Parts: sequence; C-alpha cells; structure tokens
Amino acid sequence: MKYRADIDGLRAVAVLAVVAFHIIPWVVPGGYVGVDVFFVISGYLITRILWGQLKKGSFSFATFYAKRIRRLFPALFAVTLVCAGIEYAVGLPQEIYTFGISALASIFYFSNHYFLSENSYFAEDLETNPLLHTWSLSVEEQFYIIFPALLVLLFRKGKGREVLFISILLGGSLLLSELLVQYNDSASFYLMPSRLWQFLAGALLALRPMNDVLPRPVVDAIGWFGLGILGYSFFYFSGATAFPGLNALFPTLGTFFLLFAGQHKGLWITRALSVWPARFIGHISYSLYLWHWPVIVFYKLEFSPEPSSSERILLLAFSFILAYLSWRFIEQPFRNISLERKQRWVYAGGGIASLLLGLICAYFILTEGIKERYTEEQLSYIEYLSYDADVLYRTDRCFLTSGARSVSLFDEEECLNINATLPNVLIVGDSHAAQYHAAFVQLFPGYAISQINASGCRPLVNYEGEERCTELMRTTFEQYIKEFEFDAIILAGRWEENDFPFLKPTIDSLSAHTGNVIVLGPILEYSQALPRLLAQKGATQSEIVEAQRYRDIEEVDMQMKKILNNTDVEYISVLKTMCPNKQCIIYTQEGVPMQFDASHLTKEGAIELVGRLVDRGFLKKFITVSSDI
Repeated sequence: MKYRADIDGLRAVAVLAVVAFHIIPWVVPGGYVGVDVFFVISGYLITRILWGQLKKGSFSFATFYAKRIRRLFPALFAVTLVCAGIEYAVGLPQEIYTFGISALASIFYFSNHYFLSENSYFAEDLETNPLLHTWSLSVEEQFYIIFPALLVLLFRKGKGREVLFISILLGGSLLLSELLVQYNDSASFYLMPSRLWQFLAGALLALRPMNDVLPRPVVDAIGWFGLGILGYSFFYFSGATAFPGLNALFPTLGTFFLLFAGQHKGLWITRALSVWPARFIGHISYSLYLWHWPVIVFYKLEFSPEPSSSERILLLAFSFILAYLSWRFIEQPFRNISLERKQRWVYAGGGIASLLLGLICAYFILTEGIKERYTEEQLSYIEYLSYDADVLYRTDRCFLTSGARSVSLFDEEECLNINATLPNVLIVGDSHAAQYHAAFVQLFPGYAISQINASGCRPLVNYEGEERCTELMRTTFEQYIKEFEFDAIILAGRWEENDFPFLKPTIDSLSAHTGNVIVLGPILEYSQALPRLLAQKGATQSEIVEAQRYRDIEEVDMQMKKILNNTDVEYISVLKTMCPNKQCIIYTQEGVPMQFDASHLTKEGAIELVGRLVDRGFLKKFITVSSDI
C-alpha cells in the first residue's frame, strides 16, 4: 500500500483532540472521540493491506501478528515500565495495587474489560490511573485477533459478497451499540463488539474505494464536510452525550469522508492534511497518545490537581518531547527489524517483556500495593482518598454531576424540602455548596433544608456553562425561588474572579423574594489531596502548609467581601473561619481530615466548619443554634 500523507494528518487531528480533551477539557469537551477516528483508520488500513496480501497469496497469520507486536508493543512496554517505576516511588498502596491490575490488563490487551468493571470512562476515581487510556488499545487488539480470520474466511468462501456480509455485521454492531447506550453506556463505550462497526466502516471503504464515482470538486467538498463533522463532535459533544451509539456516527462518518476524499491526490482537503506539521504529529501520534495521559496523571497527583494555564502548556510540551523520543528511539528501531530473519525473536522478545511486567504487576498486587511500607496512621488517611461523597451530596438527585445527561434527573420532591411550619433554608451552588448539606441537616434539625446543586455551577444569574447547569440555575432563580418563600437563601461555590461581575445582579434578583441572603466565601484548597499529603512518608507540617493555596483563596475572599460590603447580603468568610490567624485547621477534633481531596470537606469536616460558622453568627438573623453543636 502506498503511503498516504493525509492519513498521518488525520491521525494528528485525532490525537490532538484526545490530548486537548485531557489537558483543556472545557475547550474540547468532545475530544475523546478522537479515539473513534483511530478505530476507523485502523479498520481501513488493516483491511486494505490484508486484502491485498490475500489477493497476492502472501498473507500469513504469523507475520501479521509479529508486525503487530513490533509496531505496538515496544512503546507500550516502555510506558508501562516507566509508570511502574514512578508508582513504586511515589504511589500510595491503593494506587500501586490498582496500577498492578490495570498494567497486567493492558499488556495482555483486556484493559477495556478491567476498566468497564471499575467504572465509567468519565468517572473521577479513574482519573488517577495512568493506564486508563490503554482501553482503546485493547479494543483495537481484540479487533486484530478476530478480523484477519474473518477476512480470510470471506476471501475463500464469500463468493464476492464480502461487502454485503460486512455491512450486515456493521449494522448489527451499531444496533448493539445503541441498545447498550440505553441500558449500560459504559459497556457500549468499552466493549469491542459495540465498537466493531467503526472498524468495519473503514473496512468497507478499503474493499470498495469508490474513488472514480464523483467529480473532484464534489469529493473535495465531501472531505471538508467530513472535517466539519469531526469539529462538531470535538466541540459540541461532552461527557454527558449519550455515546457511542448513534451519536458515534458523527466522528465515524467524518473520518470515512476524509479517508474517501484522501484517495484523490491534489485536493485542497488532502493538501491541508498533508502539511509537514500534521504529518510529523501523525508520525508520533501513537507515542503521544501513550505518554500524554501518564504525564498528566502523575503531575496532578504530585503537584497540582488543577494545573494553571502555564502548567498545562508545559505538560503538553513535555508530552510532545517524550513522544518524539519514544518514536525516534523505540518505535523506529523496532519497525526496522526484519521479520524474515528475526520473526521468532519478535515473539520471544514480546513474551519475555510481558513476563517481566507480569512479575512486577504480581508483586504490586500480592503485596497490596507494598502496604507494609506504611504505618497504620498513614493507611487510615489513605482510606479517605476513596471517600464516597455521593450519599452525602445526594448525587444525580439533588447534586447533578457532569455525568448527568439531563436536568430532569433533579428530584424536586426530595431536594425541595418545603415545610409550612418550619423555617425554610435553600442552599444553591456547585459541589462546594453540596458539601455543606449533610452538616446543615444534622446541626439544624428544626429547619427544612432544600438543596439545588450541580458540579461546576456557581449560583449566578448569568446562566453560563453546560446545559444541565444553565437550565437548573434558570429554573432555580426564575421559578423555585419565586414560587416558594424561603426564609434564607445560601449561595456557595468554588468562586472565581470571573464570577465577580455577576454577584450584585444575582443579589438584586434574590432581594425581591427574601430578606436573608447569605453568601459563603471560598474554602481553603490544597495543591493536592489533603489525605495524600498526610499519608505520604516524610510529609511535615511545613510541607502541608506549603501545599495550601491560602494566598490565592484569600485574594478571592477579600474581593468578594469588598463587592458585597455595601449590600444587604450577609457575607461569611469561610477561609477566615477555617484558618484563624492564618493557622488552618487540618483535622477535626476527632482527628478526621477536614477534606477528602484538595478542596471538598468530609462530613466530619463540614460539621466542624459549620459549627465554627455558627459561632461567628451564621444564620444569626433567625436561627437559634441547636444544642447539639
């Protein structure tokens, strides 16, 4: 098969979308569909190569799989080995243990099944696994296991009906994908049978190129249309989009159209995809895909869970450097190994490398993440890294997460606790508001507490953000607050400088419906999860203080206080309450960490903090402090 520069350009588009999704997800919320682009490309290339070999009588299963090992395994081995070393050096027991399982799954290409058993691809508890992205490699390898045999069978027995058979198989796989989306979207996302149709879309084009059926200007237009469809998928899809299923037709057809157009030399779309920067990124795309995610994960774990803009640029640059070095010194040398003379060595080398990694993984698993290196106290802190806040937050009922596909999941009956005989209090905001709900309920048993929360959704009337956020806030301010007479409305959130212009308009909107608006200021945050800091060997009080983002939070706190100073709003500085005289509370009186991650309170931490807020006059206008405090 002749080299097609446009396919390397298409690989560049795909990998950049995935990398951007992981580094700046709010800019490219649908960048994860770059993986779908790779699936279609793989189906096209493998089919075209193998079908040509079958026609020439030169196809060999042994040679095919040796090429797969030579092409894919060396870089994957290097990445996994480096990650294992880093995990050993800095990982906590649970992280090392789960890494061991996921690494074992990835080197034997069943990591898609492992991650399916763990949770959704978009789940926060998988964001610390440096091998999460290998699920797509497992799907691809599973395709490589079954598809060559299918092609051989069609070549020998298909009697020219291979396109019909593959079309039927494609339709069945697409139907399965859509059905699974309705009942088990994670299974549809991870499993090869529900992804098979995307590979087969590329296979159909390889079997029937159709490169002489349309005028060149029309083909060029089809190519640009395909690129537009991909752009739509990248920028308008998100983690809340039902996917794959029928929605995956967008990136699949977009890739199909671009591959179709690329068969024609000299078109504008082909030239655009064939420019040198695109070709270069396409060359290193596999290594870039492999390295970028571990770079992001380990940086977030060790330095900052939410990197700054400059830090994200450095992460991108470092990923590119590692990708180039990996491509130049690992991928290229192994690609040049002659299979005619060293095919057995390829199989032997792959087997020995797999055995070595398997032994490392077994050590990580059998020692429960080398648990003996930690004291009982450290292990007790580590448990908080697996803190389940869903029950406390009433997730996807009263607190809508990014996985909530519709605002209809908000349960009015449960969340709007209106009582005609009790004072009614409403708390509105994001997860930094939801963290207080359980504490309010426990500390104020004589009051009806209502909760309206959504992740990343500050309680403001500018109605910006994802649809679930804008719809929920609009309904809150324009319906619920007008319909129900709340004695107090509490606004809380992870406040940012961009929120400042909308604070007063929000207060003006609320003042017509209640005389008691309370704004809780920002909470103390850390550069990484507090339990992780407490659990890490050698972590001292000074290191914990150094990890506190006190100055940044204080600046936001002071600005908010200044803006709301001449209003009827009661503004409470949560930061000053949590850090009297800049000496921040790390544990509750019972020794429980105040926060279970870098910024969210444990239930015990919330009760401790709200109790201190009450001592400073929280809800003083009409609430009598409970004797239980």
